[in-house]
Amino acid sequence: MQNIIFKYQPRSPELTSSNSDCICLVDKKIWRDLPNSTRQKTLSVVNSIADGTPFTVLGGKNIKSNPSLIRFRIGRSFRLILSKGNKRLTFKLCRRQGYEQQFKNF
Repeated sequence: MQNIIFKYQPRSPELTSSNSDCICLVDKKIWRDLPNSTRQKTLSVVNSIADGTPFTVLGGKNIKSNPSLIRFRIGRSFRLILSKGNKRLTFKLCRRQGYEQQFKNF
């Protein structure tokens, strides 16, 4: 599976001071088949988080089985998963049907 990688420099003061990265991983096939509105929504959420907007304002919800992961609903069929690691925010866009399997990959 080939990924498309979007890298962002966080503009939030608390993220910038810790010298962190913001990375969004998207499967190339999924990105190619996405409607333009879904692409814009995905990039909007990633940009807003990089700007320091709280995830709850953007509709993010904690995942009960793994508290370090946050999910965002992107349209009817997709979920954006945010992983907060050491000095890194990693986003992964996946289909709704199998997104629980993605928890193991973080």
